[in-house]
Amino acid sequence: MANVGLALFLCAQRVKLDSKWAAYLNVLPGSYTTPLFYTEEELQYLKPSPVFEEAILFYRTVARQFIYYLLMIGRNDIYDKASRKEKAGKQPPPLYYSPFTVDNFTFALYRWAVGTVTTRINLIPSEWGKTKDGAMQMVPALIPVLDMANHELVTGSEDIGQAVSYSTEDDCAEVLAIKNVAQGEWVSMYYGRRTAAEHLLHNGFVPIGDNPYDSYKLKITSPNAKCANFMSIFLAGLGHSDKNFKEKQKLFVEMGFSENSNVYMYDIGCGDHPLHPSMEHFARIYVSDKPEAASEPATLGKAVSFLKNRFALLERSYGTIPEGKTLNEKNMERLKKAEVAILKNARIYCEEWEKDLFEVVDNAEN
Repeated sequence: MANVGLALFLCAQRVKLDSKWAAYLNVLPGSYTTPLFYTEEELQYLKPSPVFEEAILFYRTVARQFIYYLLMIGRNDIYDKASRKEKAGKQPPPLYYSPFTVDNFTFALYRWAVGTVTTRINLIPSEWGKTKDGAMQMVPALIPVLDMANHELVTGSEDIGQAVSYSTEDDCAEVLAIKNVAQGEWVSMYYGRRTAAEHLLHNGFVPIGDNPYDSYKLKITSPNAKCANFMSIFLAGLGHSDKNFKEKQKLFVEMGFSENSNVYMYDIGCGDHPLHPSMEHFARIYVSDKPEAASEPATLGKAVSFLKNRFALLERSYGTIPEGKTLNEKNMERLKKAEVAILKNARIYCEEWEKDLFEVVDNAEN
Protein backbone atom coordinates (compact mmCIF):
# COMPACT_ATOMS: atom_id res chain seq x y z
CA MET A 1 0.00 0.00 0.00
CA ALA A 2 3.02 2.31 0.36
CA ASN A 3 3.26 2.49 -3.44
CA VAL A 4 -0.43 3.47 -3.60
CA GLY A 5 0.19 6.22 -1.06
CA LEU A 6 3.03 7.57 -3.18
CA ALA A 7 0.80 7.50 -6.27
CA LEU A 8 -1.92 9.46 -4.43
CA PHE A 9 0.70 11.98 -3.30
CA LEU A 10 1.73 12.46 -6.92
CA CYS A 11 -1.90 12.99 -7.93
CA ALA A 12 -2.31 15.60 -5.20
CA GLN A 13 0.83 17.46 -6.27
CA ARG A 14 -0.28 17.38 -9.89
CA VAL A 15 -3.65 19.03 -9.21
CA LYS A 16 -2.21 21.62 -6.80
CA LEU A 17 -1.35 24.82 -8.64
CA ASP A 18 1.30 25.82 -6.09
CA SER A 19 3.08 22.48 -5.66
CA LYS A 20 6.77 22.85 -4.81
CA TRP A 21 7.37 19.77 -6.97
CA ALA A 22 5.87 21.37 -10.09
CA ALA A 23 9.23 21.79 -11.86
CA TYR A 24 9.99 18.08 -11.38
CA LEU A 25 6.50 16.91 -12.32
CA ASN A 26 6.51 19.01 -15.48
CA VAL A 27 9.54 17.20 -16.92
CA LEU A 28 8.11 13.73 -16.30
CA PRO A 29 6.57 11.88 -19.26
CA GLY A 30 2.84 12.37 -19.71
CA SER A 31 2.45 8.70 -20.57
CA TYR A 32 4.50 5.51 -20.34
CA THR A 33 5.21 2.45 -22.46
CA THR A 34 4.25 -0.11 -19.80
CA PRO A 35 1.28 -2.42 -20.60
CA LEU A 36 -0.83 -0.32 -18.22
CA PHE A 37 -0.96 2.27 -21.03
CA TYR A 38 -1.47 -0.16 -23.93
CA THR A 39 -4.47 0.02 -26.20
CA GLU A 40 -6.79 -2.99 -26.32
CA GLU A 41 -5.20 -4.01 -29.62
CA GLU A 42 -1.70 -3.83 -28.11
CA LEU A 43 -2.78 -5.92 -25.13
CA GLN A 44 -4.08 -8.59 -27.51
CA TYR A 45 -0.72 -8.44 -29.28
CA LEU A 46 0.89 -9.66 -26.05
CA LYS A 47 -0.70 -13.11 -26.37
CA PRO A 48 0.32 -15.88 -25.76
CA SER A 49 2.94 -14.44 -23.39
CA PRO A 50 2.24 -14.91 -19.64
CA VAL A 51 2.69 -11.14 -19.45
CA PHE A 52 -0.74 -10.74 -21.07
CA GLU A 53 -2.50 -12.11 -18.00
CA GLU A 54 -0.24 -10.20 -15.61
CA ALA A 55 -0.91 -6.97 -17.50
CA ILE A 56 -4.69 -7.50 -17.39
CA LEU A 57 -4.61 -8.30 -13.66
CA PHE A 58 -2.50 -5.22 -12.93
CA TYR A 59 -4.83 -3.01 -14.98
CA ARG A 60 -7.78 -4.41 -13.04
CA THR A 61 -6.03 -3.71 -9.74
CA VAL A 62 -5.29 -0.11 -10.72
CA ALA A 63 -8.88 0.40 -11.93
CA ARG A 64 -10.26 -0.96 -8.65
CA GLN A 65 -7.98 1.33 -6.65
CA PHE A 66 -9.14 4.31 -8.67
CA ILE A 67 -12.84 3.49 -8.14
CA TYR A 68 -12.22 2.98 -4.41
CA TYR A 69 -10.64 6.42 -3.99
CA LEU A 70 -13.11 8.13 -6.33
CA LEU A 71 -15.99 6.88 -4.18
CA MET A 72 -14.11 8.05 -1.11
CA ILE A 73 -13.70 11.52 -2.64
CA GLY A 74 -17.41 11.54 -3.51
CA ARG A 75 -18.19 11.32 0.20
CA ASN A 76 -16.68 14.78 0.64
CA ASP A 77 -19.70 16.36 -1.10
CA ILE A 78 -22.09 14.30 1.01
CA TYR A 79 -20.29 15.45 4.15
CA ASP A 80 -20.39 19.11 3.06
CA LYS A 81 -24.14 18.91 2.42
CA ALA A 82 -24.86 17.26 5.75
CA SER A 83 -26.36 19.36 8.53
CA ARG A 84 -24.40 20.31 11.63
CA LYS A 85 -26.46 17.79 13.59
CA GLU A 86 -25.63 15.01 11.11
CA LYS A 87 -21.92 15.89 11.34
CA ALA A 88 -21.91 15.87 15.12
CA GLY A 89 -19.49 13.27 16.46
CA LYS A 90 -18.41 12.20 12.98
CA GLN A 91 -14.96 12.54 11.48
CA PRO A 92 -14.64 14.01 7.96
CA PRO A 93 -13.98 11.47 5.16
CA PRO A 94 -10.31 10.34 4.91
CA LEU A 95 -9.60 12.47 1.81
CA TYR A 96 -11.67 15.47 2.92
CA TYR A 97 -8.67 17.80 3.27
CA SER A 98 -7.05 16.67 0.02
CA PRO A 99 -7.16 18.82 -3.14
CA PHE A 100 -9.23 16.16 -4.90
CA THR A 101 -12.71 16.52 -6.33
CA VAL A 102 -14.72 14.06 -8.40
CA ASP A 103 -13.88 16.25 -11.40
CA ASN A 104 -10.09 16.53 -11.05
CA PHE A 105 -9.40 12.99 -9.78
CA THR A 106 -9.57 11.12 -13.08
CA PHE A 107 -8.47 7.65 -14.12
CA ALA A 108 -5.98 9.23 -16.54
CA LEU A 109 -4.42 11.12 -13.61
CA TYR A 110 -4.28 8.08 -11.33
CA ARG A 111 -2.93 5.81 -14.07
CA TRP A 112 -0.22 8.36 -14.85
CA ALA A 113 0.76 8.49 -11.17
CA VAL A 114 0.91 4.69 -10.90
CA GLY A 115 2.98 4.55 -14.10
CA THR A 116 5.36 7.16 -12.69
CA VAL A 117 5.80 5.21 -9.46
CA THR A 118 6.29 1.80 -11.09
CA THR A 119 8.87 3.09 -13.59
CA ARG A 120 10.85 5.34 -11.21
CA ILE A 121 10.46 3.95 -7.69
CA ASN A 122 13.40 3.63 -5.31
CA LEU A 123 13.59 2.64 -1.66
CA ILE A 124 15.08 4.91 1.00
CA PRO A 125 15.26 4.60 4.81
CA SER A 126 12.28 5.97 6.68
CA GLU A 127 12.97 8.83 9.08
CA TRP A 128 10.66 7.29 11.67
CA GLY A 129 9.71 3.72 10.78
CA LYS A 130 11.57 0.73 12.18
CA THR A 131 11.29 -2.98 11.48
CA LYS A 132 10.53 -5.51 14.24
CA ASP A 133 14.24 -6.09 14.81
CA GLY A 134 14.93 -2.35 15.10
CA ALA A 135 16.45 -1.84 11.66
CA MET A 136 15.52 1.12 9.46
CA GLN A 137 12.34 0.55 7.49
CA MET A 138 12.71 1.13 3.75
CA VAL A 139 9.95 3.18 2.11
CA PRO A 140 9.24 3.93 -1.57
CA ALA A 141 10.30 7.31 -2.91
CA LEU A 142 11.03 9.19 -6.11
CA ILE A 143 14.53 10.64 -6.50
CA PRO A 144 14.58 13.51 -9.03
CA VAL A 145 17.51 13.55 -11.50
CA LEU A 146 18.67 10.05 -10.49
CA ASP A 147 15.48 8.56 -11.92
CA MET A 148 16.30 10.05 -15.32
CA ALA A 149 19.17 7.58 -15.87
CA ASN A 150 18.47 4.94 -18.51
CA HIS A 151 19.08 1.22 -18.02
CA GLU A 152 22.24 -0.53 -19.16
CA LEU A 153 22.17 -4.32 -19.42
CA VAL A 154 24.91 -6.15 -17.52
CA THR A 155 25.56 -9.58 -19.00
CA GLY A 156 28.39 -10.77 -16.74
CA SER A 157 27.96 -13.13 -13.82
CA GLU A 158 29.49 -10.73 -11.29
CA ASP A 159 27.04 -9.48 -8.67
CA ILE A 160 27.29 -5.69 -8.67
CA GLY A 161 24.81 -5.32 -5.82
CA GLN A 162 21.74 -3.13 -5.67
CA ALA A 163 20.83 -0.83 -8.53
CA VAL A 164 20.47 2.07 -6.10
CA SER A 165 21.68 2.11 -2.51
CA TYR A 166 21.26 4.74 0.17
CA SER A 167 24.11 6.08 2.29
CA THR A 168 22.84 7.05 5.74
CA GLU A 169 26.29 8.47 6.43
CA ASP A 170 26.15 10.98 3.59
CA ASP A 171 22.33 11.12 3.46
CA CYS A 172 22.18 10.52 -0.25
CA ALA A 173 21.32 7.90 -2.84
CA GLU A 174 24.22 6.21 -4.60
CA VAL A 175 24.48 4.49 -7.96
CA LEU A 176 27.42 2.22 -8.75
CA ALA A 177 28.93 2.95 -12.15
CA ILE A 178 29.53 -0.31 -14.02
CA LYS A 179 32.17 1.30 -16.24
CA ASN A 180 34.20 4.48 -16.56
CA VAL A 181 32.14 7.41 -17.80
CA ALA A 182 33.80 9.95 -20.07
CA GLN A 183 32.94 13.63 -20.06
CA GLY A 184 29.84 14.28 -22.16
CA GLU A 185 28.83 10.61 -22.15
CA TRP A 186 25.33 9.49 -21.14
CA VAL A 187 25.18 8.26 -17.55
CA SER A 188 23.26 5.00 -17.36
CA MET A 189 22.54 2.60 -14.52
CA TYR A 190 21.80 -1.06 -13.99
CA TYR A 191 18.15 -1.57 -12.99
CA GLY A 192 18.87 -4.90 -11.33
CA ARG A 193 18.39 -8.59 -12.08
CA ARG A 194 15.08 -8.47 -13.89
CA THR A 195 13.48 -10.69 -16.47
CA ALA A 196 12.29 -9.37 -19.82
CA ALA A 197 8.72 -9.63 -18.49
CA GLU A 198 9.56 -7.59 -15.38
CA HIS A 199 11.31 -4.95 -17.47
CA LEU A 200 8.25 -4.58 -19.71
CA LEU A 201 5.68 -4.60 -16.90
CA HIS A 202 7.51 -2.22 -14.58
CA ASN A 203 9.82 -0.19 -16.82
CA GLY A 204 8.08 -0.21 -20.18
CA PHE A 205 10.83 -1.72 -22.31
CA VAL A 206 12.65 -4.98 -23.05
CA PRO A 207 16.45 -4.59 -23.13
CA ILE A 208 18.26 -5.42 -26.35
CA GLY A 209 20.65 -8.34 -25.94
CA ASP A 210 20.78 -11.65 -24.10
CA ASN A 211 19.63 -11.32 -20.51
CA PRO A 212 21.30 -13.98 -18.30
CA TYR A 213 18.63 -13.44 -15.63
CA ASP A 214 15.66 -14.00 -17.90
CA SER A 215 13.03 -16.63 -17.12
CA TYR A 216 9.60 -17.83 -18.22
CA LYS A 217 6.66 -18.23 -15.83
CA LEU A 218 5.32 -21.72 -16.43
CA LYS A 219 1.81 -22.36 -15.16
CA ILE A 220 0.55 -25.92 -14.80
CA THR A 221 -3.14 -26.37 -14.11
CA SER A 222 -4.22 -28.53 -11.19
CA PRO A 223 -5.26 -32.02 -12.33
CA ASN A 224 -8.55 -31.43 -10.49
CA ALA A 225 -9.26 -27.97 -11.92
CA LYS A 226 -12.07 -27.34 -14.40
CA CYS A 227 -10.54 -26.23 -17.68
CA ALA A 228 -12.14 -23.39 -19.57
CA ASN A 229 -10.69 -24.15 -22.99
CA PHE A 230 -8.73 -26.61 -25.09
CA MET A 231 -5.38 -25.04 -24.20
CA SER A 232 -6.10 -25.41 -20.48
CA ILE A 233 -7.15 -29.04 -20.97
CA PHE A 234 -3.98 -29.78 -22.90
CA LEU A 235 -1.83 -28.09 -20.27
CA ALA A 236 -3.57 -29.94 -17.48
CA GLY A 237 -2.70 -33.22 -19.16
CA LEU A 238 -4.88 -35.35 -16.88
CA GLY A 239 -8.34 -34.14 -17.85
CA HIS A 240 -10.85 -32.42 -15.59
CA SER A 241 -10.29 -34.57 -12.52
CA ASP A 242 -7.97 -37.07 -10.91
CA LYS A 243 -9.22 -39.65 -8.41
CA ASN A 244 -5.91 -39.37 -6.54
CA PHE A 245 -5.96 -35.58 -6.48
CA LYS A 246 -6.35 -35.20 -2.69
CA GLU A 247 -3.37 -37.45 -2.02
CA LYS A 248 -1.32 -35.64 -4.64
CA GLN A 249 -2.39 -32.27 -3.26
CA LYS A 250 -0.94 -33.21 0.13
CA LEU A 251 2.38 -33.93 -1.53
CA PHE A 252 2.22 -30.61 -3.41
CA VAL A 253 1.57 -28.80 -0.11
CA GLU A 254 4.63 -30.51 1.38
CA MET A 255 6.59 -29.01 -1.51
CA GLY A 256 5.45 -25.53 -0.50
CA PHE A 257 2.41 -24.97 -2.72
CA SER A 258 -0.85 -23.65 -1.28
CA GLU A 259 -3.53 -26.27 -0.66
CA ASN A 260 -6.08 -23.86 -2.17
CA SER A 261 -4.15 -23.36 -5.40
CA ASN A 262 -5.42 -24.67 -8.74
CA VAL A 263 -2.33 -23.46 -10.61
CA TYR A 264 1.29 -24.35 -9.97
CA MET A 265 4.00 -21.97 -11.11
CA TYR A 266 7.67 -22.44 -11.88
CA ASP A 267 10.26 -20.04 -13.26
CA ILE A 268 12.05 -21.65 -16.21
CA GLY A 269 15.57 -20.29 -16.62
CA CYS A 270 17.64 -19.75 -19.74
CA GLY A 271 20.93 -21.46 -18.86
CA ASP A 272 22.29 -24.99 -19.13
CA HIS A 273 20.07 -26.13 -16.26
CA PRO A 274 16.78 -24.29 -16.86
CA LEU A 275 14.56 -26.30 -14.50
CA HIS A 276 14.23 -25.82 -10.76
CA PRO A 277 15.54 -28.90 -8.90
CA SER A 278 12.08 -29.59 -7.45
CA MET A 279 10.40 -29.77 -10.87
CA GLU A 280 11.34 -33.41 -11.32
CA HIS A 281 9.64 -34.34 -8.05
CA PHE A 282 6.61 -32.21 -8.93
CA ALA A 283 6.24 -33.78 -12.39
CA ARG A 284 6.65 -37.28 -10.93
CA ILE A 285 3.73 -36.67 -8.57
CA TYR A 286 1.65 -35.00 -11.27
CA VAL A 287 1.84 -37.84 -13.81
CA SER A 288 1.82 -40.79 -11.41
CA ASP A 289 -1.18 -43.13 -11.47
CA LYS A 290 -1.05 -43.22 -7.68
CA PRO A 291 1.04 -41.14 -5.25
CA GLU A 292 3.19 -44.06 -4.09
CA ALA A 293 4.25 -44.65 -7.70
CA ALA A 294 5.89 -41.22 -7.92
CA SER A 295 9.27 -42.59 -6.84
CA GLU A 296 9.27 -45.52 -9.27
CA PRO A 297 11.90 -45.39 -12.07
CA ALA A 298 9.27 -45.72 -14.82
CA THR A 299 7.49 -42.60 -13.55
CA LEU A 300 10.54 -40.45 -14.25
CA GLY A 301 10.23 -41.13 -17.98
CA LYS A 302 6.57 -40.09 -17.93
CA ALA A 303 7.47 -36.96 -15.94
CA VAL A 304 10.19 -35.86 -18.36
CA SER A 305 7.89 -36.55 -21.33
CA PHE A 306 5.16 -34.49 -19.66
CA LEU A 307 7.48 -31.49 -19.22
CA LYS A 308 8.91 -31.84 -22.74
CA ASN A 309 5.42 -31.83 -24.25
CA ARG A 310 4.37 -28.77 -22.21
CA PHE A 311 7.38 -26.79 -23.41
CA ALA A 312 6.85 -27.91 -27.01
CA LEU A 313 3.17 -26.93 -26.94
CA LEU A 314 3.88 -23.51 -25.48
CA GLU A 315 6.72 -22.95 -27.94
CA ARG A 316 4.45 -23.73 -30.90
CA SER A 317 1.69 -21.48 -29.56
CA TYR A 318 3.77 -18.40 -30.46
CA GLY A 319 3.75 -19.29 -34.15
CA THR A 320 5.59 -16.83 -36.37
CA ILE A 321 6.36 -13.70 -34.37
CA PRO A 322 5.65 -10.64 -36.55
CA GLU A 323 8.21 -7.88 -36.79
CA GLY A 324 7.26 -4.97 -34.56
CA LYS A 325 6.60 -1.62 -36.21
CA THR A 326 5.84 0.66 -33.26
CA LEU A 327 7.97 1.05 -30.12
CA ASN A 328 5.54 -1.04 -28.07
CA GLU A 329 5.36 -3.74 -30.75
CA LYS A 330 9.16 -3.93 -30.92
CA ASN A 331 9.32 -4.41 -27.15
CA MET A 332 6.71 -7.18 -27.37
CA GLU A 333 8.60 -8.77 -30.26
CA ARG A 334 11.78 -8.95 -28.16
CA LEU A 335 9.77 -10.30 -25.21
CA LYS A 336 8.19 -13.09 -27.26
CA LYS A 337 11.45 -14.06 -28.94
CA ALA A 338 13.13 -14.27 -25.54
CA GLU A 339 10.29 -16.43 -24.20
CA VAL A 340 10.38 -18.75 -27.20
CA ALA A 341 14.15 -19.12 -26.76
CA ILE A 342 13.64 -20.12 -23.11
CA LEU A 343 10.93 -22.64 -24.01
CA LYS A 344 13.04 -24.10 -26.81
CA ASN A 345 16.03 -24.42 -24.50
CA ALA A 346 13.88 -26.17 -21.86
CA ARG A 347 12.38 -28.50 -24.48
CA ILE A 348 15.82 -29.49 -25.78
CA TYR A 349 17.00 -30.00 -22.20
CA CYS A 350 14.10 -32.43 -21.62
CA GLU A 351 14.73 -34.18 -24.95
CA GLU A 352 18.36 -34.81 -23.96
CA TRP A 353 17.23 -35.94 -20.53
CA GLU A 354 14.72 -38.32 -22.10
CA LYS A 355 17.39 -39.63 -24.48
CA ASP A 356 19.70 -40.38 -21.55
CA LEU A 357 16.90 -42.27 -19.80
CA PHE A 358 16.29 -44.42 -22.90
CA GLU A 359 19.99 -45.22 -23.10
CA VAL A 360 20.00 -46.31 -19.46
CA VAL A 361 17.05 -48.63 -20.12
CA ASP A 362 18.67 -50.04 -23.28
CA ASN A 363 21.92 -50.72 -21.46
CA ALA A 364 20.07 -52.41 -18.61
CA GLU A 365 18.17 -54.68 -21.03
CA ASN A 366 21.32 -55.60 -22.92
